[in-house]
Amino acid sequence: MFIIEGLTDNGWSFEARHDSRDNAFWHARAKSDATGRTFRLISQDQQMVCLLTSKGSDCWGMESDLVA
Repeated sequence: MFIIEGLTDNGWSFEARHDSRDNAFWHARAKSDATGRTFRLISQDQQMVCLLTSKGSDCWGMESDLVA
């Protein structure tokens, strides 16, 4: 499960949830391209995070002992 959050003036806000990383990534990519906003994906187990902006995107694996 992957959660999409959009960056607002008040911080990160829930946008959507998808079962697959690919679906979540392309949904967030389309939203970012259409709106110019920044979005992030977070895996349910918090082992991966992606950041998507109008200028590009990147994903990182998180070490479990560093995730709060």
